[in-house]
Amino acid sequence: MNRQREAILWGAAITASIALGLIVVWAAIALAFSQPVPVTLYFVAVPYRQDDYSAEGADVARLNPLDPSLEQESILEDEARDKLLLNVTPLKVASISDLSADPKYTIKSVCAQTGIRAVTLRAWEQRYNLLEPHRTNGNYRLYSDRDVAVLRWLKRQVDSGLSISAAAAALLEMRRAGMLPESLLVSEIGGAAKTATPPAQFASRLYQAMIKLDEDSAVSILNEAHAVFDLTTVCVEVLTPCMAEIGDAWHRQEISVVAEHFATGYIRGRLTTLLQSFPTQRGAPRIAVGCAPNERHDVGGLMVSVLLRRDGFRVDFLGADVPIDDIVIYARAEKPAMICLSAATVEATRDLKRLHQMLSYLKPAPRFGFGGRAFNINPALRASIPGTFLGESAAEACVMVRQLLA
Repeated sequence: MNRQREAILWGAAITASIALGLIVVWAAIALAFSQPVPVTLYFVAVPYRQDDYSAEGADVARLNPLDPSLEQESILEDEARDKLLLNVTPLKVASISDLSADPKYTIKSVCAQTGIRAVTLRAWEQRYNLLEPHRTNGNYRLYSDRDVAVLRWLKRQVDSGLSISAAAAALLEMRRAGMLPESLLVSEIGGAAKTATPPAQFASRLYQAMIKLDEDSAVSILNEAHAVFDLTTVCVEVLTPCMAEIGDAWHRQEISVVAEHFATGYIRGRLTTLLQSFPTQRGAPRIAVGCAPNERHDVGGLMVSVLLRRDGFRVDFLGADVPIDDIVIYARAEKPAMICLSAATVEATRDLKRLHQMLSYLKPAPRFGFGGRAFNINPALRASIPGTFLGESAAEACVMVRQLLA
């Protein structure tokens, strides 16, 4: 009986405790909603610079949102932004769809205006159905201003590293949506875009990005260069000086092996993408380009390959350190019209004479051309190698090849 009474008392105590707790909670809630709670706002004031919209360092400030000084600060910020916008010269952009569709340019004229070879243009038309030029009674193609603008746009995409298949797919997708590219500079309608920035400055900026392992900046710099220069200029006056400076800086121990490998790998990848973006012309003269035995620096040869394929040749890039026996086996089987090898060191030139002799026994014997840093710094070495010295730059090599195979 006593235990039953004790249990009843304990139950009553617990119930009372719970009730008291609920009363305290409800009282707290009622108090919270019956009085306003002051709130202090925090924000970061970010000043704008007049040369760009980047944020300068600004400390976090605790400010009262009702402070009248904030209104004046906001007004000053708006005035600064307006002043900035007034000092910006807007880029003149024309829609390709606004240009005339009247046919008037021959394929020769179009090639001169765009820098695209006739054989490449025909391949693009047939493979990707990009254009439908008007046909005259004599079955000659005639192109419009709109066609020329589209081709310029496509070439810019390809020169910047996009494959022609990807650029064509993007163009066709826009057409299906009833649009055309809107990125045509007005100054390009009558010719190439102009810039006050010389290629050497692009090369210097690219060098700084490379040694800092800053791939994003490198992409931006090269995209900008491709937008204002043709492919030959980018290769010869931007990429080549940049890579030469990187090599010299490495020899002077001013940059690390990591930086040199990063730069070489990035530029090699960029050039490889360009090489693969140009169509392979099955009926064009076939050229093999590679590096002499013991020569591991293949960027120069890759650059020549890009420019030759752009010019419409069928190019096989063989890469670095190609054994001469393998070159002869390749030449016997594939019968290229010409073989071009590069050498950056004197050591890499030693087997070239023997290679020329072995190639001369083939029927038909391919032409043999050579070039590279070893011959640029030691001109007397050129006379010791049978064959044709192709010049001191990738651009000169392409001119010489065209003359030899004309």
